Amino acid sequence: RQVQKSSQSFCDFLYCRIPLAPGVKDRDMVQERFLMKLPNEQGYAIAIQSCSPSQCSALGVEVPAGVIRARTILSGYILRPHHGGVLLSGVSQTDLGGSVPQWVQGFVKKAGKRMPLQ
Repeated sequence: RQVQKSSQSFCDFLYCRIPLAPGVKDRDMVQERFLMKLPNEQGYAIAIQSCSPSQCSALGVEVPAGVIRARTILSGYILRPHHGGVLLSGVSQTDLGGSVPQWVQGFVKKAGKRMPLQ
């Protein structure tokens, strides 16, 4: 973990590999994540973006054979106190890279709709 001087946010790095259906190449992502305190004790923001190719090399994370590197354009969450609980807002924009068959995209969309937030 590091503290970014300009924003005083905590920063760390994430790696994840996403196994896909047989016949579709797996994806992986290398991301940097920032945790920032919102002004006036109004909660926290978590911002995530993909690392540049040079950052990936510096971290020693090359693209594995047979895998396509996906790119997180912007992803993030805001957590705020709300009536004794926490209000969570999120956004994600990702380029999966390469071509993903339409049937796989449809399957993932349907699976995501069936997973309620608990």
